[in-house]
Amino acid sequence: MHPKPSLAAPDPSRQWHRANPSPNLTPWGESIRASALHVWLNVSGEGLVVWPSGSRIILRPQSLLWIQSGTHAPAAAHWLPGPDPHDCLALTYPNDWLDSFLGNLSSKPDPDLAPLVSGPRLATAFVERPLSSADRSWAHGFLAPHLCEHARRLLDNSRLTEFLLLQLFRPRPSDPPRLSRTQRIARDRAERVKQILRSRLDNPPSLDDLAAAVGCSAPYLSRTFAESEGRTISLWLRTARIDRAADLLRSGTCNVSEAAIEVGYRSFSHFSRAFHEEKGMTPSRWLQNGVT
Repeated sequence: MHPKPSLAAPDPSRQWHRANPSPNLTPWGESIRASALHVWLNVSGEGLVVWPSGSRIILRPQSLLWIQSGTHAPAAAHWLPGPDPHDCLALTYPNDWLDSFLGNLSSKPDPDLAPLVSGPRLATAFVERPLSSADRSWAHGFLAPHLCEHARRLLDNSRLTEFLLLQLFRPRPSDPPRLSRTQRIARDRAERVKQILRSRLDNPPSLDDLAAAVGCSAPYLSRTFAESEGRTISLWLRTARIDRAADLLRSGTCNVSEAAIEVGYRSFSHFSRAFHEEKGMTPSRWLQNGVT
């Protein structure tokens, strides 16, 4: 029989956060509190959470993010501008409730999640995982029941507790299938190509030069890279360049023109178009909205 949480320990809670696409930052964070485990099932849209220490966490689409807030609530939390609507189910498990409910369990929780639910609980510790189809189905199950307030609270508490236990004590995934020698070589080549491109974003080598560097023909490299990474070399390079430029803008290291040059764009219009395709807005709008 599970130990019952004490009356003094507040129960877990949940809250849907939804917003239409917007070109501006949208404040969010009413449910984010100190001394609690937060679990965010983010279906779409991106969020930014800033803590008093200055550390930042990006909430990405189709992600399941676990965060232990420690002793401090965040300083600010916003939905980021973008073309997609924001749709996120936020679960909150107070640390007092975790101590009371999990304190006497002998089962060992998932080693990645264990530091978030017990022990010293370092502030802003987090674990990010892909949001599965089962997670999405479970989250949207909250939309169905039409019950009185008391019955809804009982059902919510039961479902939130079940979700936590199943996540903490689920079986460890089995080892991934073994790659063939050809697949392993292709994967290693792709990693080497990405390493080369990261070091030369401002002046990337040609496809022929990349192929020579990793020891295969250009057509073969182009095909196997796309099979391994799920996108072409040119698309991967564009994403890497724009992510680097966004980091430079976010940190204040460069202005827009300097960031474009730093990642290899000689045409501001080409840079702006690529940035918009990757981030859903122009770099100027990115800065105007305070994503720094």
